[in-house]
Amino acid sequence: MTNKTLTLEDLLYFQKTVIEWNEIFGNSVTDKSLIEVYKSLTLEELLGKSELLDSAKSGNKEGVVDGLVDTIYTGFFWGVLNKFTIDAEDNWFRDGSWCKGINDTTFNTSIEYWVESLVESVNRDDVFGFQTNFTILLYICYLDYDLVGAFN
Repeated sequence: MTNKTLTLEDLLYFQKTVIEWNEIFGNSVTDKSLIEVYKSLTLEELLGKSELLDSAKSGNKEGVVDGLVDTIYTGFFWGVLNKFTIDAEDNWFRDGSWCKGINDTTFNTSIEYWVESLVESVNRDDVFGFQTNFTILLYICYLDYDLVGAFN
């Protein structure tokens, strides 16, 4: 167990790295033709065989980490393409509002629950809902996994 908490700086690092990685390979943040591609890639990472949901259901921790990291790459870029970015000045992130209540004993920490909410958000083209719920899922999983290490 890492006993580390997901921070705004971690989220900004993920976002910056995803944008840089995509630009290296010629994927511009202004190329709207990539929106549906990254939407499909994100759904595949969430629902595909041996991907995030499948791994969570079977208790495959390595598969969960791989699925989370792959979804950071696809989901964050889907958000950026839709002009939704994590803003360092946004009070929701800055003051920690996004993670308040997560440690409450009644809070649902089931990976499967959050993956299903992500799928619903993607299918509705709800980028804000996806990013909000994905941030919560990453926070929950940070309690057990070194996601920055896996991301790197």
